[in-house]
Amino acid sequence: MVKAGILQEALVTINPAVIVATRFIGKARQRFRVLSPKEIRLYLRTVYQLNIRRQFKLALHIILLTLSRKSAGPGIYQSGTGTEG
Repeated sequence: MVKAGILQEALVTINPAVIVATRFIGKARQRFRVLSPKEIRLYLRTVYQLNIRRQFKLALHIILLTLSRKSAGPGIYQSGTGTEG
């Protein structure tokens, strides 16, 4: 909450995620799609040509190598604010 240019902390009384309709939330299901060597080459080439920080390029590369998602390894990635997630 911002009041007269001063940042104030306040507890959230509602969960904004409750508003999101469940039809927009992905269903957990097994996937069988695999990337071809050509697709992997294109993905890596594109990632390393992006104008983003090196740590993000490495994170995207690690996700491809480990075949996992960010949410699959809690605590691996840090936002730089001292919190995990």
